[in-house]
Order: sequence, then structure tokens, then C-alpha cells
Amino acid sequence: MQLGGEKKKVCVWFADIRGFTKMTEAMTPEQVIIMLNHCMTRVSHIIDENKGIIDKYVGDEVMALFGIPKQNESDALRAVTAAIGVQQLLNEWNLQLETEKKEPVLMGIGIDIGDVLAGNMGADDRQNYTVLGRHVNIASRLCSIAAPGQILVTEAVASSFGVRDRYLIREVGKETLKGISDPITVYEVQAK
Repeated sequence: MQLGGEKKKVCVWFADIRGFTKMTEAMTPEQVIIMLNHCMTRVSHIIDENKGIIDKYVGDEVMALFGIPKQNESDALRAVTAAIGVQQLLNEWNLQLETEKKEPVLMGIGIDIGDVLAGNMGADDRQNYTVLGRHVNIASRLCSIAAPGQILVTEAVASSFGVRDRYLIREVGKETLKGISDPITVYEVQAK
């Protein structure tokens, strides 16, 4: 395989655990790994069910792509459906964790859609298929400002096929995101 990429329209999805450092401070490394693997297994099943592809795990963060290898008009809808599914799953799991006197697991999620560079990146002898570009950065920044349990999306996602029909969309307002020159309008998505 050769390094390089091609332009593709992809829906980029980031989720990470809120307060992870504080939550795991009193845990042993083994307990942290067990909790993290349990969480990410559940999250990855929901992404798979909605035809997303896990790009990578980075500590307590997961990055997924919808629209790879083939674009579909429902990519954003499936990404939002996966996000709603993750938040609902965490709500149910947290009820169980509460009975076990354990800290809740809360995630913030950010989603954007648009043209990215997709392909093999890295070195000649160590490559990873991934995506790069403005929309990856925006999705990542939305994830970083999302409150626990919140799903933040761009206008492009909010206005994509089927999203407004199926979910409640509330405009949060203009946000200046780190590394993004122009403020963007941010929306919150919730189940109806």
C-alpha cells in the first residue's frame, strides 16, 4: 500500500469520556482498562450497527467515520443515530453503575460532515488509513466543548437527509473553535 489519499465526503464522529482523569484517579490500571474496554466495546457495537467504521481509539476517545468506503445520503443520519444510541446506552449503564456505587461514564460527542482527505497516512513502513482536514478538526473541537451527555453538530449535519425529521435540533449559537478561523453555528441534537 502506498501513502497518499483522495478527497471524499465523510461524516466524522468523535466521542470522549468526560472527567476521565478524575474518575480513574483512585482506580488501579487494571480497573481502568476493564472499564475502558467495557465502554468502548459497547460504543463500537452501536457504531457498527449504524454502518460506521472505527478510525481509532485514543485513550478515552473514539473517532468513527460514516461514508467510508462509499458515501450515502444517510451518512449523517446514521452518525447522529449512533450518537443518540451511545448516550442512551450510557444512561442505562450508569443506572447499573450507580447501584454498584461506581462513578457514571459520561461522554460528549461532536459530529461534522464534509470533504476530507482519506487514505494511508504515516511512514513508508508504518501506515494507518485515516482522514484529515477541516471537518475532522471541527468534529474534534465540537466533541471537546460538548457537555457530558451532549451531542453537538454543525449546520451541515443538522440539515442533512432525515436528521431534522427524526431528532430534535436546537441551535446553540456561534462558537469560535480552537484552530478554526471563522465562528461556526453549532447545534445540539436530542432524541424526540
